[in-house]
Amino acid sequence: MSHIPKLNSDVLDCVLQECPTSSLVVLSLVSSNIHALTLPRLLHSVYLDQSPKQILSFLDFIIDNAHGAGRRVLNLKLDGHALYQEEPELPSIPTEIVEDPIALWAPTFARALAFMPNLLSLFLRDKVEEIASHSSDFAAALLSLPRLQSLYLTSVGHVASSQFGRLMDLKAGITSLQVIDILTHSDIEQLQIGLLRCDLRDFLGEKTSNPAHKITFPKVVKLSLDSCHTYLEDIAIAFPTLHTLYLGFSPFLRDPVNAPTRTFCSFPSLISIAGRQWDIYSVLKCNNDRDHVRRLQFIHTWSDDNVRMSTFVIPQAAPFLKSFSFSHGSVKSLSWWQAFSRAVPHLAYWRSRLYVPSTEELDLLLVQIPQTLASISSLEYISIVVEGYEHVMGNLTSPEIQASTTEQAIALINVPGAVLGSPTWWRVVRQVAGEENDFGVNVKPLDASQGISKKEWYDRAAWGI
Repeated sequence: MSHIPKLNSDVLDCVLQECPTSSLVVLSLVSSNIHALTLPRLLHSVYLDQSPKQILSFLDFIIDNAHGAGRRVLNLKLDGHALYQEEPELPSIPTEIVEDPIALWAPTFARALAFMPNLLSLFLRDKVEEIASHSSDFAAALLSLPRLQSLYLTSVGHVASSQFGRLMDLKAGITSLQVIDILTHSDIEQLQIGLLRCDLRDFLGEKTSNPAHKITFPKVVKLSLDSCHTYLEDIAIAFPTLHTLYLGFSPFLRDPVNAPTRTFCSFPSLISIAGRQWDIYSVLKCNNDRDHVRRLQFIHTWSDDNVRMSTFVIPQAAPFLKSFSFSHGSVKSLSWWQAFSRAVPHLAYWRSRLYVPSTEELDLLLVQIPQTLASISSLEYISIVVEGYEHVMGNLTSPEIQASTTEQAIALINVPGAVLGSPTWWRVVRQVAGEENDFGVNVKPLDASQGISKKEWYDRAAWGI
């Protein structure tokens, strides 16, 4: 029997690249050589969600192997039971009770971060305030990570915020961060910070009067705020290249008593704003560069009975608006849509969700309103999400779609509805026919993937990305 030669480490490394994590764990126990090759891959992305003791064991491992292991960690996520008190699987089985589970590992956390200089993303689902309370070096450890691009922190309170605030005069900052996300979700595929329920007044330097001493994130282009305490002026200083702003619950925009002394600020790169009507208007009216805004999205139903503003004051505050998304509780009259057309002369992309209780209103929505919008010569894309009774929705057919396109330059129409079946996307095809150069209009159905691709393209094109 011929001898089987020892695999070259390069060949073995190529094989390990194709192995899932579960296989790498098994292979790491075969030999010290394979263990050394698998360890970097096992440490590439670390997800801890079992218990506080699991976190402590990992941190001790990083510190005890200071010259190698920590440098391999690129992504670290603390989630689930790892952040809370351990519960026994059965009530009859006693378990060690830790009065404060965070106290078990928080003091070690900052020390261990110093041995993970290549960390790209850090995700803490909860307990950030408690971690900071048990570790005075917590913020400094985070701000000293040279390659960190994604930071998701939840439940930042006064203690954690103050730790970051005290570092501002030292001009400490995470300049590699590209996207700030202060919102209640866990999608960190993009480079981002995530902060939820945060008091940002110390974090962004409320107590520092000199703007040059306030913390800045020059690479951040996307910011989402939800249930956070801050000031619009501080946001403008902290994020000078902000491109996209999403506003969840934003009480700081509704509190004129505590507003900063200077009313106006500048967002020179801000193109897209999503949020409630009043919040969007508050940003627009205070933004010296509001002429740059190209995209607006109302996250709640557009209401015309707001005593604080006239109906079209928001789109008029963004005079070069190209993309607009909103919903209505009912189909507005033709006179309303005529006034809307005059308020958005540069609109290219329009998406709306409307409730339609009758076939008469369906005809108004799909035929008369699009014809009214024909005065917007730049409008190329319409997406109408129709909500109504099934017998109303059943009357929606492509002839109505075709009738709505005869007098304008619309290139794509989307009318999704659960009872319609397929297709719900149509591409408008225009052809010149005959010696009189008469224009013929037809609609070509598209499948969902084609429609979605076209939708995304038109939306991006409308606001310049």
